[in-house]
Amino acid sequence: ENERAGVRRSSGSNEARARNGGRMQARAEIVPIRFDVEVDGKFLKDAFCWNAKESQEAVEEFVVGLIKDARLPQSFVAVVVDSMQRQINEFRMVEEKAKARALQETERLEVIKITLRCGTTSIQDSFVWDIFSKSEDDPELFARTLCRDLDLDERELAPLIAHKIREEVFNKKKELFALIQTPKSVGKGKKKAGLPAGRFAPQSPFKLGPVGVGGGIRHQGDQHSFETVVTHLTSEEAVLLDEEDEKRAVEVRQEAVAKKIQEIQEKSRKGKKLERDRMMKQMNIGALPNTGWAWGSWG
Repeated sequence: ENERAGVRRSSGSNEARARNGGRMQARAEIVPIRFDVEVDGKFLKDAFCWNAKESQEAVEEFVVGLIKDARLPQSFVAVVVDSMQRQINEFRMVEEKAKARALQETERLEVIKITLRCGTTSIQDSFVWDIFSKSEDDPELFARTLCRDLDLDERELAPLIAHKIREEVFNKKKELFALIQTPKSVGKGKKKAGLPAGRFAPQSPFKLGPVGVGGGIRHQGDQHSFETVVTHLTSEEAVLLDEEDEKRAVEVRQEAVAKKIQEIQEKSRKGKKLERDRMMKQMNIGALPNTGWAWGSWG
């Protein structure tokens, strides 16, 4: 994934977010936001972290500023606000389940894989992460240290890496709860989510992610699988990848539009059927029963 040309990529995180007014609370709930929207032939693509405890008014204020900065029509505001609010609501629901689950399972290790590209720098990495970790700054600490270790542009790349980690951790939680809710008969024979118990026990030869960051773990016995790969592309290669990204984005948007049209058509069909059933019911109630005789037929 890469920054869309001409559209500002937010550099905010749970530490600093320019339009969030520095209002991050002591126990912020950081939700990874991502959207790629099209309105009247114009596009906006962005990814950043947001404090889920912020008010609806703060969301609207932020989006108004975002649209103004990007010099896009005001028609974007309602679309982007709706996208952010839906993501925030979904995050809150998943986090409530995670908090309840963490009371029974204090640690859950999952393999996190990230792939991202910014300009001509491409990064691929895999590591084990405790998705129930209570330390809210782990992704940012991990990302900054990774950039320093690999001599990467910390200011440009660390927020993107942290956002991707948060996004993947969130997806792992959703997968976990979807599996828990699946009936046993449906899920029979499927591999259980999560890593085998004991495989990553504390006594195993692990090195914590960069400088002891609590969330990330690299298994020294699987260096080929848990190795950071940084590729520096030429400008021509980056342009080609940008074009491929754009084609995929167009396909995704087209699929989303087609799905929305299908939902509207299905809703319309159901509405028409309900109306027909209602009319038929009214006609049946109003009809006289057929008794086989009529008034005035007496001798």
